[in-house]
Amino acid sequence: MIQVDDTVLYALKSPIKQVSVKLELYEKDETTFIKEITKDVTQESIGQISSSLDRPIRRSFSFALNNISNEFDWGSDKKIWFNKRVKLFIGIKLKNGEISYIPQGVFILTSPSTSHNFDGKLTEVEGKDKAYLMSGNIGRFNYETTISQGGKITDVIKTIAGDVGETKFNFDSVSDTVPYEMTFDANSERWEAFLNMAINQNGFMLEVYEN
Repeated sequence: MIQVDDTVLYALKSPIKQVSVKLELYEKDETTFIKEITKDVTQESIGQISSSLDRPIRRSFSFALNNISNEFDWGSDKKIWFNKRVKLFIGIKLKNGEISYIPQGVFILTSPSTSHNFDGKLTEVEGKDKAYLMSGNIGRFNYETTISQGGKITDVIKTIAGDVGETKFNFDSVSDTVPYEMTFDANSERWEAFLNMAINQNGFMLEVYEN
């Protein structure tokens, strides 16, 4: 849970809000900082941050960056490219004029694109939470995988997620163990394995991404 003070709550409840977005771009390792981007949200370029509990990828965002200077051209050798990491913040202007940034989590860049309007060139970016790495085509097992009975569920999850390079998690270690041997073919999603372990062991809940 994110803690906010009374001044932020006052600004959030105000009928007229001045909101901004801040992105921190990182390389895939999530530690190599690339650039901070701050932009005001206008009616013309407002994006969206969505959340859903009905699918593995629970959080996603999309919006456009002004790219008149070509700084945000996308490519494998550019700032914007697939699988780079974004730490996203929503800023709310306080009564004293300062901006308080509220963290929205760590996302993976998935679908950059370019468009044009009367004001110039835009780079449109989309990001998804880290469940993206565990679901869909990118999240499938590379080969038939068997999970042995008795292993600690949180340790098994960390091992499976580690195979796609994820090492940061948003859950505490628990003593619950895998209730029986489970086998998944090469077409199965890693997220399916997580759900099977969760559903079959007292409703154990998990999120594999770091907030």
